[in-house]
Amino acid sequence: MRKFTLMLLTLLVSTLAFAQTPELVQIPENAEPATYEMTAKTHNGTDYKAEVQVVKTDTTLYINGLCSWLPNAWVKGTVSEDDSNTYIFENGQYFGNFAGTYDFYLTGVRAEGTNLYLTTPSFTCDEETGVLTANGLIGTYYLVKQEATLAEYFSGIVLTPGEVTYEAVELPLGLIPEEYVLKGEAYNLDPETQDLVWSTYATTANVAFGTGEIYIQGLSSQFPEAWVKGTFDGENAIIPSGQYLGSRINNLTGQEVNLFLSGADDSGFSNLVFSYDDETEVLTTTNEYWVTEKANSTIGWSQRIRSSTLEPFIDETGVPLAPIANGFSPYDPAEGYGSLGFKLSMTGEEGKILVAEYLFYQLYTEKDGEQAVFTFKPEDYLNFTEEMTMIPYTYTDGMNFLEQYGTKLIYLNFPTADYDRFGVMAIYTGGGETHSSPITWFGGSNGISDAAHLSQQAANGKQMFDLQGRRVENPTRGLYIVNGKKVFVK
Repeated sequence: MRKFTLMLLTLLVSTLAFAQTPELVQIPENAEPATYEMTAKTHNGTDYKAEVQVVKTDTTLYINGLCSWLPNAWVKGTVSEDDSNTYIFENGQYFGNFAGTYDFYLTGVRAEGTNLYLTTPSFTCDEETGVLTANGLIGTYYLVKQEATLAEYFSGIVLTPGEVTYEAVELPLGLIPEEYVLKGEAYNLDPETQDLVWSTYATTANVAFGTGEIYIQGLSSQFPEAWVKGTFDGENAIIPSGQYLGSRINNLTGQEVNLFLSGADDSGFSNLVFSYDDETEVLTTTNEYWVTEKANSTIGWSQRIRSSTLEPFIDETGVPLAPIANGFSPYDPAEGYGSLGFKLSMTGEEGKILVAEYLFYQLYTEKDGEQAVFTFKPEDYLNFTEEMTMIPYTYTDGMNFLEQYGTKLIYLNFPTADYDRFGVMAIYTGGGETHSSPITWFGGSNGISDAAHLSQQAANGKQMFDLQGRRVENPTRGLYIVNGKKVFVK
């Protein structure tokens, strides 16, 4: 989060925020919100588009979505005494609290050179089209020691009636892609500490060069088939931030969500810039990029990658390391499943980078000293059309095979008591050779303890957040934060 200390009215803002207990704005009980498309530019000039809700009466205007950190928070404006088409929003309206950390508030912003000043936010409505246009910049601030610090602001906000539509990038006919490998670091969950840390990441990608254009496929493991498009001048490739990748089912909520790829630098979200070496044909970026549920926002992030290079693909052999255990939960007849969590390293023996598309794993069982490869059957796993023993690293189905922040999670839809223990082996097939790792075995005391598990019924009575800091009202299976600690809801 980039911080901009406001140069004026700091004391006034503090008084507004602390004069009374902050209260969330509520829309009228029988109001029916209308869907609008919000277009704007972020503070560093990147395009922003999101779906917001609007409730409009003759004298009041309610809008949500003006704070990307708390997109469901409402703010209220009242009609101006001087202009019946303009609505004035009281400065310092409370958006809410983000993940038990900062309280966020609404403000208008006026820029003079490098200085930023607070103003009163307002919108003007076009009577014929219903389009709402912000008069000036609108932002979100929080307080540190009673000093206002700007978290974000938007310029050129236009709210247009109607649902938001997105179009995925398609590779033009006749443009032939070349096979590349993407190498970098991903922000994933450490199985031992349960903290998010940077770790090695590698996957195959496709790159296509056109006249003044570049197309890249595979920047996100969440949507490996998605293409992004940018400009290319022979020295630099610029991928505009906030490109739409597609939609998928959110593992935590079970709802369909859109996914976007947004670049980021020290100033916040920005275009993703690769430099190009003509001799090696390698693309390199110092930018970070995020995969999120809102463009140019951290909301619903599922992947973060940094220090990336795109290199022409060379198919090489590699020997995978043993999987790292991240928890075992026995089959619960009341729930109808158990679970197994583990992480596969993208670094093999001798530090060799492994490519995700050539990495697999197998589940092993042991009974009375005899070990065997486990077979996943369609009668236990509805998304399978045939029996499977070797599962691709990249495979997820949103139901029984999940990935959360680099950690694999498998649901065991069968009585685990039939076996003494379970194990996982990693397999790598790069370079036309197959190499396997030692088996990592799981026991009842291995990984996440029973104390770190909650049933969905027990979880519903607690204040819970997902790992992006969003409040979760009805948690489904997965990892959450409760009282500052990570727990597994089963």
